[in-house]
Amino acid sequence: MRKNDIEGLTGVLGKIPGIRNLVIKPVGIRDICDAWQAAGRAGFCNYRFKDVIALLEIEDINNALYAERPPTIPIQIITVGDEKYVSNTRIAELVEQQREHSPVSHCALPEDVPHEMLSPYENPERQMYWLTGLLVGTVEFIVNEKFFASEPDDNGQNNLSLACKLN
Repeated sequence: MRKNDIEGLTGVLGKIPGIRNLVIKPVGIRDICDAWQAAGRAGFCNYRFKDVIALLEIEDINNALYAERPPTIPIQIITVGDEKYVSNTRIAELVEQQREHSPVSHCALPEDVPHEMLSPYENPERQMYWLTGLLVGTVEFIVNEKFFASEPDDNGQNNLSLACKLN
C-alpha cells in the first residue's frame, strides 16, 4: 500500500463513529509500545483514527498557508537518520522550496539518532550523545540566528558535538 492509500483509508475510517476512537497500534510496534507505556509514555502508541485525521487536516492547513505566504525568516531544519514516521524526502523537498524565500539550513543527524531524539522513554539505557549539541545549537540559532555548524569551530569542536551533515 502506498502512503496516499494509507492516508485515504485512515481518513475514511477516522470519520466512522464506531471506529474513529479505536487505538491504532501496528503489530510491529506493539511490544515497544507496551514498554513505552510501562515507562510512563503514551504518545504515538495511543493514537486513534481521529487523531490521524487531525494530523492530516493540519498538514493540509499548513500546506495551504505555506502556498499563500511562505516564511521569510531564517529556518533551521533538523532530521534524523533513523526516521520511521516522517518522510526525509518530503522534508528535503521543503528545504529546497524554502530556499527561494529565506535562508534555510537542513541538518541531517547521524543514522543512529532516532526520531525520538529528545525522549529518554524511547531511549532507555542509551547514551543520547546528541542532546548537548542540539541544545547549544538551538540556543545559538534562536539567540544569534547562527545555523548549526558543519565545520569545527575555533576550538576544533562542531557545535552539535557530532557530524551534522548540512544539505
